[in-house]
Order: sequence, then structure tokens, then C-alpha cells
Amino acid sequence: MVYSRSDYGDYHAMLDAIFAPMGRVPDIAQECDSGASLIAAVEALRGVALVPSVIRCLAGGRLKLRPVRPDPAPLIVGFAHATSQASPATKRLIATLRTLAH
Repeated sequence: MVYSRSDYGDYHAMLDAIFAPMGRVPDIAQECDSGASLIAAVEALRGVALVPSVIRCLAGGRLKLRPVRPDPAPLIVGFAHATSQASPATKRLIATLRTLAH
């Protein structure tokens, strides 16, 4: 189980980086368009998936998550927001994210 290549190109680059040192490519049983569909596919016993640890928030106790060693390179994520009429909470979040980025 993997996220769809068309929507998650960085995820597929990460998979390539993980498998390349072994001279292998993953055998992809199914591409999923969201975390929820990927969780459902694994729960339906269609296969296993390499996922970021944040998936634990969606899956709860329904899936067994195991760490991959060595740790893969971090996946870069972004934050999008409307530039007009940002709420005070949005402004605080932006300030926090800027602090964490430095």
C-alpha cells in the first residue's frame, strides 16, 4: 500500500531512497489517495505500508506501527493560509512555525 504517485511525489522519492541501497523497488499492491484510504487498505489485509509516524493520529490502535531503521530523511511539509484576514490563532501559529523553522 502506498500513497498515489500523482498526489504524493515526495513520498515516492522517499520510497526510492529507502529501497535503492538494497537494489530493490517496492512491490506496490495498491495506490491510495489519502491516509484514511491507506489505513483502510492495510486493515483489509491488502498489504503493508511505509507511512510517516503522524499516521498514528489517524489510525489510533487499529494498526501496528513499527519504526524503520535507519531513520529515513525527514519529509518536508509546508503550511498554507489565506493572506487576508488572518485570525489571531493563525497569526500565533505562523509565529510558532517561524520560530521552529529557525
